[in-house]
Amino acid sequence: MTLGYVNFPMDQFGKPGAPQCPPINYGIDGSEELADGEPFMGATLTSIFSEGIRSATGLPDLNGACFYSLTSESYAYSQGLRQLDVIRKIKGTVVTTKESFWIVYNQIPQGSVIDLEIYRNQAPMNLSIIKKSGTEKLNDTAGVKYTGSDWLPRDSSTGGAGSYNDDINATTANGDYFEFTFYGTGIDMITSKYSDEGDVDIYIDDVFQQTISCYSTTRLYQQVVYSKMDLPSGVHTIKGVKKTGSYMIVDAFNIYDTYSESGILNDDASEITYIGTWHSSEHRGYGDYGDDVHYTTNNDDYFELTFTGTGVEYITEKNSDQGNVDIYIDDVLQTTVSCYNATRLSQQTVYSKTDLPSGVHTIKVVKKSGQYALLDALKIY
Repeated sequence: MTLGYVNFPMDQFGKPGAPQCPPINYGIDGSEELADGEPFMGATLTSIFSEGIRSATGLPDLNGACFYSLTSESYAYSQGLRQLDVIRKIKGTVVTTKESFWIVYNQIPQGSVIDLEIYRNQAPMNLSIIKKSGTEKLNDTAGVKYTGSDWLPRDSSTGGAGSYNDDINATTANGDYFEFTFYGTGIDMITSKYSDEGDVDIYIDDVFQQTISCYSTTRLYQQVVYSKMDLPSGVHTIKGVKKTGSYMIVDAFNIYDTYSESGILNDDASEITYIGTWHSSEHRGYGDYGDDVHYTTNNDDYFELTFTGTGVEYITEKNSDQGNVDIYIDDVLQTTVSCYNATRLSQQTVYSKTDLPSGVHTIKVVKKSGQYALLDALKIY
C-alpha cells in the first residue's frame, strides 16, 4: 500500500538528497514562481533558486533567502521587511542558501534582536528585527536535516496535500532519520498518521526518549505525535529514526520558548546600552541564555536598560574570575551583589526587583571588582 502518491519516476523528484523543490509554476509577474517556498513570519521565504528570482530582486548572484510574498498584515512587514527583500547576512553570518539561514535562525531565542543585512532596491542595507515570542510553527523544510538513502520531498500533487504548507518529506527505509536543531523549552513533532506508517524512535539531544506509533486505520493530517515541554531553555536537537511501517513522514514542528515569552531580553538586545569597553562572546557552550554573553574587564564600565514594567531580574554567570557589581534602579543604588563562585554557574539570577510601581524604569549595573563582569539576560515583569 502506498501513501496515495502518484508513482512518478525518480527523476521527477531528483535523486535522494537533491534540492527539495516541487515543480515550478509561474509567479505574479510571469517569471518562475517559488520552487521551495515555505511559511515564515506570516510571509513566504524562498531560496534564490532561479534566474527569474534573481532578476526580480536585482541580486548580483544567487545567494540569500528571499521574502517572495509578504502582506502588510504579516509579522515580517511589521518588522520592516518588504516583498522581494533578500536576507544576505544574519547576525554577521553570510546566507548562501536557505539552509545557512535556518542554521543560525533556529538557534536564536525568541524575543531576541536579530541583526540582518538585506538586499533591497539593488543595494544592501542593515535591518534589526525581533524574533517573535510565542509558539512558532516551522515547516519540514525549515533547516531540518535528513540522513539516509530514501528521503524524498512530496508536494501537493504527490502526497503532501493536507499537510502543513501542502508538503512533506518521506522515507521508506528503516534506519533513515531526521534531525532538527532549535532554541526553546519545548517541541511538538507534527506528521500524518495512516495504516502504512509505523514506529519511530525519538531522541532529544542524543538521549532516547520513546518509540512513537504513527499508525492509524484512517488517514489523519497534521498530527502531533510527540511532545516535549520541560526542556531547559537553550539549544536542543530532536531526532527521529524510522523503525517500522512502509513510510516515515516529517511535516512540521511547533517550537516553544516559555522563558522568552515571560519577558526575557538576551544580552544582544538593541534596547540595552553598554558604556565602556564591552565585548560580545558567542557560541560559548556554557549554557548561557542564547549561548552568548556581553562582558567587560574594566571597573566602572556599566550597562543599562530602560523598560516599562513592575520588575526586573539581572541574569548572569557566576565564576571564580568574577567579583562585585553595583545595582541601580532609577539612578538609586540598591545593593552590591557578588558574582563570585568557586565553579562556573550559568543563567544565575543575582538580583531581582519585582515591587516597582507600574511604569518606566531604568536598571544600571556597574562593574566594581573581579576580572570580569557579564550580562547574560534581563527578565522584565
